[in-house]
Amino acid sequence: MEEIVKDIGILIENENPVYINDIASIVDRVNDLTNILATQNVTFDSSLLLGLENLTKIVNLNNSFKENLIRDNVALLMVDVNVQFPIAGLRIVNTGGGAFSNASFEYLY
Repeated sequence: MEEIVKDIGILIENENPVYINDIASIVDRVNDLTNILATQNVTFDSSLLLGLENLTKIVNLNNSFKENLIRDNVALLMVDVNVQFPIAGLRIVNTGGGAFSNASFEYLY
């Protein structure tokens, strides 16, 4: 967990643009960590969750209005909300599978 937090910090402090592909491996690692922690009596360190939140604030969406990284246990949904692309909210849908999927989230316009 500490290594993931460190890697997130490096990306946040880096002056180069951070793109969606740059954070995909971190999301994969958090997803894998969640699988491990689910079998143990261990909780997430709040610095990991805060780091993920801060990371989503700096990701360059490549002129896209929205980007999603959705794994079984973790989902990062990033939206560039503006006048041309207003978002009223987000609906989280219970798909009955016990894991997140693209069908789990619906943007409300």
